[in-house]
Amino acid sequence: MSGELGHAKRALLALLGGRWPEGGVSDAQWDAIAAMAAAHRLEPLLHWRAQQSQCALPAEIAAAWDGAHRGAALAALAQQAALRLAVERLGAAGVAAVALKGVRLAWRDYPAPGLRPMRDLDLLVPAARALDAAAVLAEAGFEPETSTPLASGRRPRREAGRAAPTCCWP
Repeated sequence: MSGELGHAKRALLALLGGRWPEGGVSDAQWDAIAAMAAAHRLEPLLHWRAQQSQCALPAEIAAAWDGAHRGAALAALAQQAALRLAVERLGAAGVAAVALKGVRLAWRDYPAPGLRPMRDLDLLVPAARALDAAAVLAEAGFEPETSTPLASGRRPRREAGRAAPTCCWP
């Protein structure tokens, strides 16, 4: 990591840690930081970190990160409702489900769920009930992620007695 991009990456890591980057940040570096933040969906977390550490951000970036933070907070509420619906419907059908990855992290490990933007809900169901789960979730309005075996109606692969994950969109 060298030059402007290397400094921008180090500055981004410092901001994520709630610290102001050493040596300041040039306009070009701010542009690179903003682009990396958007590409990795870090804007809500960076907005929160900047507020917590009272970092003065360039006005344009502060406004963009504030907007992303607000949007992610609203999306998190909608995702929570979708998760509740999915778990309730699966439970009523006798299918056990456990939330994994982003949704679990967002609600358990982040100071606020909107700081961990998500595109989907990841649920773990018993492999033997995966097709049942897919049917229940489809009836509730969910769609399987296109990269999963369930999207094509194939039975998920079972590895060493473990259940197969099901990824669904609200």
